[in-house]
Amino acid sequence: MVAPLRERSTRGQRPAEGEVPDKPARVISAEKSEEAADPDGLVLEHQHRALPEGKFVDDDGHQELIDETLYIYHEDSDALSEAGPWIDGMREGFWESFSEEGSLILSGAYLHGKATGQWNGWYNAGTRSVTGGTLNGKYHGQVTFWLPNGRVDASRTGIYESGVKID
Repeated sequence: MVAPLRERSTRGQRPAEGEVPDKPARVISAEKSEEAADPDGLVLEHQHRALPEGKFVDDDGHQELIDETLYIYHEDSDALSEAGPWIDGMREGFWESFSEEGSLILSGAYLHGKATGQWNGWYNAGTRSVTGGTLNGKYHGQVTFWLPNGRVDASRTGIYESGVKID
């Protein structure tokens, strides 16, 4: 069984070879071309693929699979970008994403490779950017968006059904 990320991750640095990180991280990586993301950076769905255990899985060394947890690093540094369970070739369970400075910028869960349940996002300054429900990789239920100045973005906030704002 995979240990919860909060007990495993190493914020902001790549583990030494053979070592498991203590603090997880965040999105937008070498995997980006395979993601379907909304304008806020919430990755809603990923392509599925098998990855070799314990090896960097791209040419630039930006991804590593250790004990069914995928660690993705920022392209321009060794800072951890995101981490979470990788089971049967897809994201599964709770994931957290961090900026290169180590700030939490996104958290939520995947089920069969699609965002599901409550997701929360923050701007680098720490102010909230989005909070709301997802279902099958699309916004669903009440979703609230904030502008960088901390005010609610009324034009985008509302009730969503399968990714479409209905109220």
